[in-house]
Amino acid sequence: MGRIDLVKRVFKLYFDFEKEEIWLNEMAQQGWMMKSFFMGFYQFVQEIPGEYIYRIEMLPHIVRSPKNQPYLHFLQDLDVEIMSAWLVWVFYRRKAVNGPFDVYSDMDLRIKHYKRISRFLLPLGLIELLIAIYQGYLLFTDLINSNNEIAVLPTVFVLLFASFFAFVILNTARRSRKKSRRLIKEKQLHETLR
Repeated sequence: MGRIDLVKRVFKLYFDFEKEEIWLNEMAQQGWMMKSFFMGFYQFVQEIPGEYIYRIEMLPHIVRSPKNQPYLHFLQDLDVEIMSAWLVWVFYRRKAVNGPFDVYSDMDLRIKHYKRISRFLLPLGLIELLIAIYQGYLLFTDLINSNNEIAVLPTVFVLLFASFFAFVILNTARRSRKKSRRLIKEKQLHETLR
């Protein structure tokens, strides 16, 4: 008789890839291995607990760009599997028996990664902020010109949605920038101590 795979689907939004990595590795320790991801929807399959280590990386270009291919082939040569890719984000895994697994071989690569995240998120957060401001303007004019509160509900919803995402995205960009600055200072300190 064939093996029956146990499948678990989870919806979860993360705006911090490090926390997401921790969660994926906790799931792996419980035997739930991520098989796919799309816009907050994860699919897990039950396997041997702790068999894999997961990592997440934001690439410099869209995942399918030819510019990324040499790097992705290099990782595959190191027995790293690409489990899922979405826009510029890639989810990797490697068997735990192969030892520790980190996609950043030095501090400079980690600094570049945080800077790349900040530069990617900052324009998105500003666009969401502009949408929120525009929706606030529409709400204000609708309230002045209309006696129908129900007509303003869609505007209120979009305003709240855009405001929330603007705050979260801009805060994530700020934290990434702060982490890159902290790593730069650490690197400078290590270099002066040599």
